[in-house]
Amino acid sequence: MYYMKTATIRDLKHDFSRIEAWIHQGEKIQVSKRGVPLMEISPMKKSTQEDNPSELIDFSEVQKRLWKGERFFSNKEIDRMLSMTEDEGF
Repeated sequence: MYYMKTATIRDLKHDFSRIEAWIHQGEKIQVSKRGVPLMEISPMKKSTQEDNPSELIDFSEVQKRLWKGERFFSNKEIDRMLSMTEDEGF
């Protein structure tokens, strides 16, 4: 049988380092106020990306899929815009 660690609101205020140590050990903690259970605190679950770095997002691949290699402006349009700015002194 598993017994959950218990703490009070006062423990949270005055002895948080002990509670934090339990959390780092993977313990779930039941917090009570005046003898009445109020909440449970549990450690955060690790994300799959932290566990498996190969699943990290490759933003360059995402960009290629979204834009499909197409440009907003053709090379001709870009050259024309650059020549306009040079003519106007920008």
